[in-house]
Amino acid sequence: MKGVVFTEFVDWAESVHGLTMVDAMLARASRQRDGAYAATGAYDWREFADLVTALADLSGTAAPQLLRGYGRHLFGVLAGKFPAFAAGIESSLTMLERIESFIHPEVRKLYPDAELPTFYSERTGNQLRLVYSSPRPFRDFALGLIDGCVKRFNPGANVQWTGTENACEFVITVPEGAACPTTSIR
Repeated sequence: MKGVVFTEFVDWAESVHGLTMVDAMLARASRQRDGAYAATGAYDWREFADLVTALADLSGTAAPQLLRGYGRHLFGVLAGKFPAFAAGIESSLTMLERIESFIHPEVRKLYPDAELPTFYSERTGNQLRLVYSSPRPFRDFALGLIDGCVKRFNPGANVQWTGTENACEFVITVPEGAACPTTSIR
């Protein structure tokens, strides 16, 4: 898992829960490196899971809720750091249906060793079906990223999901009459 996920998680956790909580989280979960993560580094996904579990235990907030909140936050951070990924996009559906055709190939150019989940997308009008598959149990993290995208482009859209932590189907529906261009890439 890329280090940017770790460094941003630590920063997010501090902004939401405070430095004392983050210190306790790192002391509990980050025994190998004492919280010293580099954004360009690569780390075992289990370390990220350990950080989330530690923060959940310490804060009393359920891990799925933490992952969703962090995913929403991270979408905004990544959109700011990599504006080309969202250039010309006017709809969350357009952005999300580009995950496998544009976003993940670009991520692999930047980080050839990135271990990414897969997303199959199928769009019908104002609705997008995303089928998520990953060997890592981060459905709620993916849901948070999707929520972050929806919040940015179509705040009134509805996101529903069914499935497991490793295999899930998300259905994103933009309300009738809301702007939802089918071709918005300039």
